[in-house]
Amino acid sequence: MAILWIAVFWGALGGLVRALIGLKKALDEKRRIKMPRFVLTLLEAGVIGGLLGSLLSEFSPFVLFLAGVGGTDLIDGAKRLIGFSKIKVPLK
Repeated sequence: MAILWIAVFWGALGGLVRALIGLKKALDEKRRIKMPRFVLTLLEAGVIGGLLGSLLSEFSPFVLFLAGVGGTDLIDGAKRLIGFSKIKVPLK
């Protein structure tokens, strides 16, 4: 059981690092940071990285860390591809 928690930790750490890199990019571009959205992104990155870490628990911590980074990047790319935005529903 302890090995599983270590795997979750390394995966979540990778996801959190990915989110912090995104924060640094936004600050470099002088974009306004919305704190609730950033906190949600941090939580999402931690959960995704942790889940991937738990699935790959037999690998080394470095692989788990990369899985957390890659999984978060994959989800971020999927959100952009789908184009999460406000949906307007026409009233009849």
